[in-house]
Amino acid sequence: MSGEVGEDGGVIATLKSLPKAAKIALAAGSAIGSSLALAGLFESFIRFMEEKRFKPPGKFLETSKGAVHYVYRKCTSESESKDRPILILDAGLGCWSLVFRMHLEEFAEVTDVLALDRYGYGHSSYVNDGSNRIVDHVDNLETVLKLLEIDQPILFVAHSLAGVSATYFALKNKPRMAGVVYIDAMTSGGAELMAEKMPPTKNASKTGYLGKFLSHVGGLRLLTYLGKLPTVGAYARELLPELVRTTTKWEWFSSFKMDFESCMECYGLVENQVTEKFVHESEGCLDDIPIAVLMPDFYLHYKLIAAETLEKISQAQKNAANFSSDSKFVLIEDCSHWVMWDKPEVVLDTVLDVISRYEKSIENRILPKSRGQLKNPAGIR
Repeated sequence: MSGEVGEDGGVIATLKSLPKAAKIALAAGSAIGSSLALAGLFESFIRFMEEKRFKPPGKFLETSKGAVHYVYRKCTSESESKDRPILILDAGLGCWSLVFRMHLEEFAEVTDVLALDRYGYGHSSYVNDGSNRIVDHVDNLETVLKLLEIDQPILFVAHSLAGVSATYFALKNKPRMAGVVYIDAMTSGGAELMAEKMPPTKNASKTGYLGKFLSHVGGLRLLTYLGKLPTVGAYARELLPELVRTTTKWEWFSSFKMDFESCMECYGLVENQVTEKFVHESEGCLDDIPIAVLMPDFYLHYKLIAAETLEKISQAQKNAANFSSDSKFVLIEDCSHWVMWDKPEVVLDTVLDVISRYEKSIENRILPKSRGQLKNPAGIR
């Protein structure tokens, strides 16, 4: 017993004999360590509560790489034709079906709706196997369409980075396409501008220990709130807590980076790229598939970007309208990048317009069969 007391006394004596600076450093280290431990426990508790609160709104596709979450809504209006195109709603970089959540029911009044979460977002599994995530995403979309036995024509509504997926999907499935709506969407021109500013390197997306550490102690939660609160109006305030459920995880940041790399790889812009580019854009590449290009006007007034760069961004958007002979370019006034939140009525009207143009094109194709006596009827090529 006396030995134990002696040992304790020796430790205390040693601590007392430390220089003042060492004592301060030791006290600070203990305080920081304790704070980080408590922060880690608090973050774990918050995530536990988030998982209980935010249940998957859709179903899952089990793939060899992991689970893919998707949301499918059948048309709620019995008066609408069952042959109307199904809408595929595809979110941009770092986003998932959540950003369309507020509009799903409204779109479902028009026709059937499908939204898929890429790996690492929302309720889908995190995957980091080095494959191209855009290609994987399109493959998963095609698999879900088969799983649901959907044989309707397809209208692809793409926001931001999803423009790459939309073009790739449309090029692969031309006979099934009813149209494409590009909402401030990525094209090769935009990708080239981004590659100039942030040269992508394949396999630069390995998760770092620092990122994982910040995630586990709640550091990413703080950074996410600081970053998202200024744009909370774009996401809709009621969706912010569910948004944060995903964006506070390091897997989200890793997926974000891999999405960017995959986008660049699709256009052959990755340094030392060994694969050929997947997406081949050109004038008329989508033939006469009805398309609409929605461009917000904030690019024209954004003072933090050089005027020359803004002009290139604007031109890249306008070039997308040349993908098809049946296209419309719409400049949206007083609107940010988040068009579906700032101007939801414009998106809905555009979808209805594309459906109308598609249905008219079908009527024109049928017309010669029902009016065989007519020669070269108007609108038929």
